[in-house]
Amino acid sequence: MEKIPQDPNMDRRGFLRNVLITGLGAAALSLDGYFRAARATPEKNFSLEAHRAWFKKYFASNPKIFENISKPEMHDLVESMKLVSEESLKGTPYDLQGLSAGSVVLSDKKVHGNGIVVKFYVPSSDKSGLSYRYVQISARHVVAAQENGDTGWTHHPKGLDVSVRELSAKEAASHKPLFLGKKRANSDLSGEIVSVLGTDTDKVKRYPAVLSPKMSEHAYRILQLTPVNWMNKSDSALAPHLRMIVLPKGEGGADAQGNLPAQGMSGSPLLYVPDGARGVEIAGIFIQAGMTQFDGEPTDVGFVFDQAEIWRTIEALPTINETAQVEWKEKAFKANGN
Repeated sequence: MEKIPQDPNMDRRGFLRNVLITGLGAAALSLDGYFRAARATPEKNFSLEAHRAWFKKYFASNPKIFENISKPEMHDLVESMKLVSEESLKGTPYDLQGLSAGSVVLSDKKVHGNGIVVKFYVPSSDKSGLSYRYVQISARHVVAAQENGDTGWTHHPKGLDVSVRELSAKEAASHKPLFLGKKRANSDLSGEIVSVLGTDTDKVKRYPAVLSPKMSEHAYRILQLTPVNWMNKSDSALAPHLRMIVLPKGEGGADAQGNLPAQGMSGSPLLYVPDGARGVEIAGIFIQAGMTQFDGEPTDVGFVFDQAEIWRTIEALPTINETAQVEWKEKAFKANGN
């Protein structure tokens, strides 16, 4: 790809105007057009808010982009997503430096991973208000490899690589639980600035990224990758449930010693800052990583399950499901005039 010269006269306001006014106002701004506009802007003048706004608008207009995306379009999309980095997040609300992940390291000789401790609201037992419930969430392949296996864990009802177990308030207190907000439409978080935050062996890692819409088998073929299930077996049926992020260089494939840098991050939380919020919320869970190539250049990518799949797994917990059934019966009883 040709080298795009930077325009030293394009400041943040110019970039914002070019992208938001000219770009979003155009009915058919292409990925190539946006990629060129972003690349032409000096790094110091790059506007993360404009970048986020363009992606959210673009994905909202193209929610099924991965069903027929071409290889050149995928290249431009991935290259544009690479512009989000730790450096670009500095001084913005999306900078998670110093934040504790609220996760517990799950590790034995087979698999190292993370388990997120989260809290969420449910109606209180006396129906007078709301109270917290606490769960730990992880990737099923991490849980299954632990010494005690998956005893006490509940798995995703459709077999996706997500597992949860309920914790008492006392158990959760020592792990600084993160907040899991209300269930959101699948498309709401497409284009959002997110960060994977976890501990790989003894090192805290952050992967800032743009969250893509749901994947497809077609998109995986373009990337020359195949999704794998929690048993590490190829399973193309998983593609429509996964979302893609671009990882920092060197995190997706094996290093010179054969180690997989991102492998220990399985089960780590995907975090974002909701509009108008003072804190972070869970956007999803990190599951797997891989390597792809465009024009001979290696690119590191990761895949996550979104917030909706976490909620589906939580709702499969026997205790949560029992509460939901009682509430449903009470509502039905009242609706029938009793």
